Amino acid sequence: MHLILVKVYSIRGAYLQRQNPRQKDLGALEAPLTNLTAVKALTLQWVPAHCGIHGNEEADHLAKEAGQLEQNDKQVSYSEEKAIIKSLLRRKWKQQHPDLNKTDSYHHLSRPDQVIVLRLRTGHNRMNSHMYKKFKIGESEMCPCAEGEMNTEHLLQHCTLHSTARKEIWPDETSLREKLQGDLGALQRTASFKEEEKKKKKKKKKKKKKKKKKKKKKKKKKKKKKKKKKKKKKKKNVNIKRAT
Repeated sequence: MHLILVKVYSIRGAYLQRQNPRQKDLGALEAPLTNLTAVKALTLQWVPAHCGIHGNEEADHLAKEAGQLEQNDKQVSYSEEKAIIKSLLRRKWKQQHPDLNKTDSYHHLSRPDQVIVLRLRTGHNRMNSHMYKKFKIGESEMCPCAEGEMNTEHLLQHCTLHSTARKEIWPDETSLREKLQGDLGALQRTASFKEEEKKKKKKKKKKKKKKKKKKKKKKKKKKKKKKKKKKKKKKKNVNIKRAT
């Protein structure tokens, strides 16, 4: 009787799990179990793994068979769909990145800092080298300091335009590996350096914009003044003509 019960439970369980992986309701078993208890006393027993028990092996075989049966076309909910896609992508990503280091301090950075460090590590950023070589944007791959190609190594190690900021953040000589692959503190310093460089760039841009605006305003004022002078001269000539 125990074998029959395991068979019924396993087939029904496999079917429901295939229909909906989150479905835990096995209420449909109530009627068959009630009928069985009218004939004989039943005991529900959980058997770990297979343990070589014939009944359990048989139940597992039947459950697998049930899983191969044709299933009803049932729509998947949005949350289930999202979970399935997420799981597949996570698995794919792990296969594509076998060298993933889970102890990398990068994972403990804030989201904005992670973006900065990742862009510096991969070289996929807005620096002249990548933008010019990949997209042909800009005049060349050279750094504005004109002393080398503008890339991660040049910016973090050699660029003279950022030597003051570099000395403030790294008073002692620090290798590129330490700046990009070091502990949490090292990565935070690298992110703060890039952020400082970004702020400096923004400030420079703002200053340039302000200067341009001022120049434009001055030009407009000059033009207005010229126009006014011309008008005045014209009026004067008209008055002279009338007098004669």
